[in-house]
Amino acid sequence: MNTQIAKQIPIGEFMQKIGYQPDTVKGIFVWYQSPFVASTQQTGSFRVDTSQNIWYDYSQNKGGKIIELVMHLQNCNVSTALQQLGNLFNANDIFLFAQQINTAPQQQPSHNKIIIKKVKPLTNKALLQYLAERRISPEVATKYLVEAYYCTYKNKDKNYFSVGFANDKGGYELRNRLYKAASSPKAITTIQGSSQNNKGVCIFEGFMDFLSCLEYYGTLTPKYDCLVLNTVGFAAEATERLKNYEKVFCFLDNDTAGTQAFTALQQAHPRVSSFSQLYKNYKDFNDFWQHYQ
Repeated sequence: MNTQIAKQIPIGEFMQKIGYQPDTVKGIFVWYQSPFVASTQQTGSFRVDTSQNIWYDYSQNKGGKIIELVMHLQNCNVSTALQQLGNLFNANDIFLFAQQINTAPQQQPSHNKIIIKKVKPLTNKALLQYLAERRISPEVATKYLVEAYYCTYKNKDKNYFSVGFANDKGGYELRNRLYKAASSPKAITTIQGSSQNNKGVCIFEGFMDFLSCLEYYGTLTPKYDCLVLNTVGFAAEATERLKNYEKVFCFLDNDTAGTQAFTALQQAHPRVSSFSQLYKNYKDFNDFWQHYQ
Protein backbone atom coordinates (compact mmCIF):
# COMPACT_ATOMS: atom_id res chain seq x y z
CA MET A 1 0.00 0.00 0.00
CA ASN A 2 1.34 3.44 -0.86
CA THR A 3 1.23 6.52 1.35
CA GLN A 4 -1.55 8.33 -0.55
CA ILE A 5 -3.91 5.36 -0.33
CA ALA A 6 -3.09 4.81 3.35
CA LYS A 7 -4.06 8.40 4.15
CA GLN A 8 -7.59 7.68 2.86
CA ILE A 9 -8.21 4.94 5.44
CA PRO A 10 -10.61 6.26 8.11
CA ILE A 11 -8.94 5.92 11.49
CA GLY A 12 -12.25 4.69 12.89
CA GLU A 13 -12.16 1.71 10.51
CA PHE A 14 -8.59 0.96 11.55
CA MET A 15 -9.58 1.11 15.24
CA GLN A 16 -12.41 -1.34 14.58
CA LYS A 17 -10.01 -3.70 12.77
CA ILE A 18 -7.73 -3.82 15.82
CA GLY A 19 -10.63 -4.40 18.22
CA TYR A 20 -11.64 -0.94 19.52
CA GLN A 21 -15.18 0.41 19.54
CA PRO A 22 -16.13 4.06 20.13
CA ASP A 23 -16.54 5.09 23.75
CA THR A 24 -18.28 8.42 23.04
CA VAL A 25 -19.29 10.32 19.89
CA LYS A 26 -19.47 14.12 20.09
CA GLY A 27 -20.09 15.59 16.65
CA ILE A 28 -16.98 15.15 14.51
CA PHE A 29 -15.02 13.81 17.50
CA VAL A 30 -15.07 10.11 18.33
CA TRP A 31 -13.48 8.99 21.61
CA TYR A 32 -11.94 5.57 22.30
CA GLN A 33 -10.06 3.88 25.10
CA SER A 34 -6.38 4.51 24.47
CA PRO A 35 -4.73 1.71 22.45
CA PHE A 36 -1.41 2.65 24.06
CA VAL A 37 -2.29 1.81 27.66
CA ALA A 38 -4.15 -0.90 29.58
CA SER A 39 -7.92 -0.46 29.36
CA THR A 40 -8.45 0.76 32.93
CA GLN A 41 -9.66 4.25 31.98
CA GLN A 42 -13.14 5.32 33.03
CA THR A 43 -13.39 7.56 29.97
CA GLY A 44 -11.59 7.35 26.66
CA SER A 45 -8.50 9.51 26.16
CA PHE A 46 -7.99 8.72 22.46
CA ARG A 47 -9.80 11.18 20.17
CA VAL A 48 -10.37 10.89 16.43
CA ASP A 49 -11.28 14.00 14.44
CA THR A 50 -13.36 12.44 11.66
CA SER A 51 -13.44 15.67 9.61
CA GLN A 52 -9.65 15.70 9.21
CA ASN A 53 -8.97 11.98 9.84
CA ILE A 54 -6.41 12.69 12.55
CA TRP A 55 -6.01 11.37 16.09
CA TYR A 56 -4.74 12.60 19.42
CA ASP A 57 -4.10 10.59 22.58
CA TYR A 58 -4.32 12.74 25.69
CA SER A 59 -2.81 10.04 27.90
CA GLN A 60 0.35 10.07 25.77
CA ASN A 61 0.37 13.70 24.51
CA LYS A 62 0.87 12.64 20.92
CA GLY A 63 -1.13 12.46 17.74
CA GLY A 64 -1.01 12.57 13.97
CA LYS A 65 -2.37 10.73 10.95
CA ILE A 66 -3.02 7.03 10.49
CA ILE A 67 0.55 6.19 9.46
CA GLU A 68 1.94 7.74 12.64
CA LEU A 69 -0.65 5.78 14.65
CA VAL A 70 0.53 2.46 13.22
CA MET A 71 4.18 3.44 13.68
CA HIS A 72 3.60 4.27 17.36
CA LEU A 73 1.52 1.15 18.02
CA GLN A 74 3.91 -1.24 16.27
CA ASN A 75 7.13 0.67 17.01
CA CYS A 76 8.01 0.45 13.32
CA ASN A 77 9.09 2.63 10.40
CA VAL A 78 6.94 4.04 7.59
CA SER A 79 7.52 1.15 5.20
CA THR A 80 6.50 -1.45 7.79
CA ALA A 81 3.46 0.62 8.81
CA LEU A 82 2.25 0.71 5.20
CA GLN A 83 2.79 -3.03 4.93
CA GLN A 84 0.80 -3.61 8.13
CA LEU A 85 -2.10 -1.53 6.77
CA GLY A 86 -1.98 -3.46 3.50
CA ASN A 87 -2.23 -6.72 5.42
CA LEU A 88 -5.13 -5.47 7.56
CA PHE A 89 -7.44 -4.42 4.71
CA ASN A 90 -8.56 -6.58 1.79
CA ALA A 91 -8.12 -5.79 -1.92
CA ASN A 92 -11.65 -4.38 -2.27
CA ASP A 93 -11.09 -2.01 0.67
CA ILE A 94 -7.82 -0.81 -0.85
CA PHE A 95 -9.51 -0.23 -4.23
CA LEU A 96 -12.19 1.93 -2.56
CA PHE A 97 -9.57 3.93 -0.65
CA ALA A 98 -7.69 4.53 -3.92
CA GLN A 99 -10.91 5.77 -5.56
CA GLN A 100 -11.39 8.31 -2.78
CA ILE A 101 -8.13 10.14 -3.62
CA ASN A 102 -9.74 11.94 -6.58
CA THR A 103 -13.38 11.89 -5.49
CA ALA A 104 -13.25 13.11 -1.87
CA PRO A 105 -15.28 16.35 -1.48
CA GLN A 106 -13.57 19.52 -0.36
CA GLN A 107 -14.05 20.19 3.33
CA GLN A 108 -15.82 23.34 4.42
CA PRO A 109 -13.57 25.70 6.38
CA SER A 110 -13.76 25.57 10.16
CA HIS A 111 -15.00 28.70 11.95
CA ASN A 112 -11.62 28.84 13.67
CA LYS A 113 -9.65 28.49 10.44
CA ILE A 114 -7.22 31.33 10.01
CA ILE A 115 -7.27 33.73 7.06
CA ILE A 116 -3.92 35.42 6.40
CA LYS A 117 -4.65 38.97 5.26
CA LYS A 118 -1.10 40.15 4.69
CA VAL A 119 2.50 39.55 5.66
CA LYS A 120 5.31 42.10 5.83
CA PRO A 121 8.94 42.31 6.98
CA LEU A 122 9.34 41.95 10.73
CA THR A 123 9.67 45.38 12.37
CA ASN A 124 6.94 45.37 15.03
CA LYS A 125 8.51 46.28 18.38
CA ALA A 126 6.11 44.14 20.43
CA LEU A 127 6.93 41.05 18.36
CA LEU A 128 10.66 41.74 18.47
CA GLN A 129 10.41 42.13 22.25
CA TYR A 130 8.60 38.78 22.47
CA LEU A 131 11.38 37.16 20.46
CA ALA A 132 14.01 38.84 22.63
CA GLU A 133 12.38 37.16 25.64
CA ARG A 134 12.98 33.86 23.83
CA ARG A 135 16.59 35.04 23.21
CA ILE A 136 16.13 35.33 19.44
CA SER A 137 18.06 38.31 18.06
CA PRO A 138 16.60 40.75 15.51
CA GLU A 139 19.24 39.66 12.97
CA VAL A 140 18.14 36.02 13.09
CA ALA A 141 14.44 36.83 13.48
CA THR A 142 14.18 39.17 10.51
CA LYS A 143 15.93 36.68 8.22
CA TYR A 144 13.42 33.87 8.82
CA LEU A 145 10.25 35.46 10.22
CA VAL A 146 7.62 37.93 9.08
CA GLU A 147 4.78 39.90 10.62
CA ALA A 148 1.54 38.10 9.81
CA TYR A 149 -1.86 39.81 10.03
CA TYR A 150 -4.91 37.56 10.08
CA CYS A 151 -8.47 36.84 11.23
CA THR A 152 -10.67 33.75 11.50
CA TYR A 153 -13.73 32.75 9.49
CA LYS A 154 -15.83 33.16 12.63
CA ASN A 155 -14.51 36.63 13.49
CA LYS A 156 -13.58 38.24 10.19
CA ASP A 157 -13.88 41.73 11.71
CA LYS A 158 -11.27 41.03 14.39
CA ASN A 159 -7.68 41.43 13.27
CA TYR A 160 -4.68 39.81 14.93
CA PHE A 161 -0.95 39.87 14.35
CA SER A 162 1.85 37.46 15.20
CA VAL A 163 5.27 36.34 14.17
CA GLY A 164 4.91 34.19 11.05
CA PHE A 165 7.14 31.32 9.92
CA ALA A 166 6.37 30.10 6.40
CA ASN A 167 6.19 26.43 5.46
CA ASP A 168 6.78 24.75 2.10
CA LYS A 169 3.10 24.88 1.07
CA GLY A 170 2.37 28.53 1.81
CA GLY A 171 0.98 28.20 5.34
CA TYR A 172 2.38 29.92 8.42
CA GLU A 173 3.20 28.97 11.98
CA LEU A 174 1.94 31.86 14.12
CA ARG A 175 3.30 32.89 17.52
CA ASN A 176 3.07 35.80 19.90
CA ARG A 177 3.25 36.06 23.66
CA LEU A 178 -0.37 34.94 24.10
CA TYR A 179 -1.10 32.88 21.00
CA LYS A 180 0.09 29.76 19.20
CA ALA A 181 -1.58 28.55 16.02
CA ALA A 182 -1.03 27.88 12.33
CA SER A 183 -2.72 28.72 9.06
CA SER A 184 -3.52 26.13 6.42
CA PRO A 185 -2.01 24.26 4.79
CA LYS A 186 0.23 22.96 7.56
CA ALA A 187 3.50 21.49 6.30
CA ILE A 188 7.23 21.06 6.84
CA THR A 189 9.56 24.01 6.25
CA THR A 190 12.74 23.34 4.25
CA ILE A 191 15.72 25.67 4.68
CA GLN A 192 18.70 25.31 2.37
CA GLY A 193 22.14 25.08 3.95
CA SER A 194 25.24 26.98 2.86
CA SER A 195 27.39 23.93 2.05
CA GLN A 196 27.83 23.42 -1.69
CA ASN A 197 28.33 19.68 -1.22
CA ASN A 198 25.40 19.29 1.16
CA LYS A 199 25.27 15.70 2.44
CA GLY A 200 23.72 16.39 5.84
CA VAL A 201 20.33 17.53 7.14
CA CYS A 202 19.19 18.84 10.54
CA ILE A 203 15.68 18.14 11.82
CA PHE A 204 13.81 20.35 14.32
CA GLU A 205 10.31 20.08 15.76
CA GLY A 206 9.59 23.82 15.76
CA PHE A 207 11.00 27.03 14.37
CA MET A 208 11.95 28.43 17.79
CA ASP A 209 14.32 25.48 18.19
CA PHE A 210 15.75 26.08 14.72
CA LEU A 211 16.34 29.77 15.46
CA SER A 212 17.81 28.93 18.89
CA CYS A 213 20.26 26.55 17.23
CA LEU A 214 21.44 29.32 14.90
CA GLU A 215 21.92 31.60 17.91
CA TYR A 216 23.81 28.93 19.85
CA TYR A 217 26.21 28.25 17.01
CA GLY A 218 26.53 31.95 16.14
CA THR A 219 25.43 31.85 12.50
CA LEU A 220 22.70 33.32 10.33
CA THR A 221 22.74 30.49 7.81
CA PRO A 222 22.97 26.77 8.68
CA LYS A 223 25.74 24.73 7.09
CA TYR A 224 23.41 21.82 6.36
CA ASP A 225 19.88 21.74 5.00
CA CYS A 226 17.24 21.95 7.74
CA LEU A 227 13.76 20.48 8.00
CA VAL A 228 11.50 22.15 10.54
CA LEU A 229 8.63 19.71 11.09
CA ASN A 230 6.24 22.30 12.59
CA THR A 231 4.59 19.33 14.31
CA VAL A 232 6.11 16.05 15.40
CA GLY A 233 3.34 14.34 13.43
CA PHE A 234 5.27 15.12 10.22
CA ALA A 235 8.22 12.93 11.24
CA ALA A 236 6.88 10.13 9.04
CA GLU A 237 6.75 12.46 6.04
CA ALA A 238 10.30 13.64 6.76
CA THR A 239 11.65 10.09 6.60
CA GLU A 240 10.83 9.98 2.89
CA ARG A 241 13.32 12.80 2.25
CA LEU A 242 16.27 11.33 4.13
CA LYS A 243 17.46 9.15 1.25
CA ASN A 244 19.03 12.27 -0.27
CA TYR A 245 21.41 12.69 2.68
CA GLU A 246 24.33 10.78 4.14
CA LYS A 247 23.90 12.14 7.69
CA VAL A 248 20.85 13.19 9.71
CA PHE A 249 21.14 15.36 12.84
CA CYS A 250 18.05 15.47 15.09
CA PHE A 251 17.29 18.31 17.50
CA LEU A 252 13.96 17.01 18.80
CA ASP A 253 12.20 17.62 22.11
CA ASN A 254 13.13 15.70 25.25
CA ASP A 255 9.71 14.12 25.67
CA THR A 256 7.95 10.92 24.69
CA ALA A 257 6.80 12.23 21.31
CA GLY A 258 10.29 13.50 20.46
CA THR A 259 11.87 10.19 21.45
CA GLN A 260 9.42 8.20 19.35
CA ALA A 261 9.91 10.50 16.37
CA PHE A 262 13.68 10.02 16.66
CA THR A 263 13.20 6.24 16.77
CA ALA A 264 11.10 6.37 13.59
CA LEU A 265 13.73 8.48 11.81
CA GLN A 266 16.51 6.20 13.04
CA GLN A 267 14.72 3.16 11.63
CA ALA A 268 14.40 4.90 8.27
CA HIS A 269 18.05 5.98 7.90
CA PRO A 270 21.28 4.24 8.92
CA ARG A 271 23.10 7.41 10.03
CA VAL A 272 20.75 9.34 12.29
CA SER A 273 22.22 11.13 15.32
CA SER A 274 20.41 12.79 18.21
CA PHE A 275 21.71 16.07 19.61
CA SER A 276 19.06 16.29 22.35
CA GLN A 277 21.74 15.46 24.95
CA LEU A 278 23.01 19.00 24.43
CA TYR A 279 19.88 20.22 26.23
CA LYS A 280 19.13 17.02 28.21
CA ASN A 281 17.91 18.91 31.30
CA TYR A 282 15.46 21.01 29.28
CA LYS A 283 12.31 20.33 27.27
CA ASP A 284 13.70 21.61 23.98
CA PHE A 285 16.47 23.68 22.38
CA ASN A 286 14.77 27.02 22.98
CA ASP A 287 14.14 26.26 26.65
CA PHE A 288 17.84 25.41 26.95
CA TRP A 289 18.91 28.51 25.01
CA GLN A 290 16.86 30.82 27.24
CA HIS A 291 18.80 29.55 30.27
CA TYR A 292 22.19 29.20 28.58
CA GLN A 293 24.98 31.37 30.05
